[in-house]
Amino acid sequence: MAASLSLSGCLHSADGDKVLSSFSAYNIDLIAGVVDMQATGYRVGQKGEPLPSLLQRIGLLEKLPATVLFGALLALSYPGFDQWWLAWCGLVPLLLLARGSRSLLEASLTGFFFGLAYQLLCHRWMLDLYPLTMLQIPDLLGLLAVASLWLLESAHQALLMAMFAVFVFALPTRAGILPYFQRPYFPFLLSVPIIWVFLNWWVAPSELFFGVPVNQLAYSQAQILPLIQVCSFGGAQLLELIILLANCAIAGLLFEFVPVLVSRLPERCDRISSRFGALLDAVCVVALLVACASFGQWRIKR
Repeated sequence: MAASLSLSGCLHSADGDKVLSSFSAYNIDLIAGVVDMQATGYRVGQKGEPLPSLLQRIGLLEKLPATVLFGALLALSYPGFDQWWLAWCGLVPLLLLARGSRSLLEASLTGFFFGLAYQLLCHRWMLDLYPLTMLQIPDLLGLLAVASLWLLESAHQALLMAMFAVFVFALPTRAGILPYFQRPYFPFLLSVPIIWVFLNWWVAPSELFFGVPVNQLAYSQAQILPLIQVCSFGGAQLLELIILLANCAIAGLLFEFVPVLVSRLPERCDRISSRFGALLDAVCVVALLVACASFGQWRIKR
């Protein structure tokens, strides 16, 4: 009887150890998963499930007015409105909205409507074509023709912004400026500006877009003589790359310090803490701007 009780106790003890071991292993896996999700930029709940950011919880229709407004604000940086400083931060809302999208379709539509508002204001000169009496076109028909041209060409050019938003949403990017051999491969601070320059200076001047780059961000700096001196090294493309670096650095700060608004970028590969890294990136971009402006001043005075 004693032997039976002893054997039964051993069996119960062994089963208990197995259950405890399994439970511990499950907890370790769960904790590892939570840490992994946090490292990749997700906010997690008490049960380890990823929490959507504020922008992910809001639908496209609710974000549409803000999207159009921010696109119009960016257009105020263009010559004629002369609010040149808006170019250095005006793309930040699009970066946030694109990364806060819930699908590829939402990202593309966000970029399209942002770009449409931008292009409509920048193409406002087309309205000065009216009236078309020199072509013997009646006033009403001429007004319809000019308005149609204005809307269609603005929508055509807005496709570039839609493509840009799709890349921002879909490209596997991580914080920082260094690439990595594991997914996500591409550094946000470097990849996004390169994509922008590619779309606006290689795709935009192609036959699909009539072979003429129009409404480029670099044009907004035409009156800022110290800054545009860097164009002697890499053309307007280099200046636009620097403008995008500034926008991405600001967006990186918001990703890190306001994760409730939009999910953080996955962790950096340079072993620097995320928040310090975002601040360091911003400081480096500011130092680059100071260096460019100082070089411009020196060159003008020479």
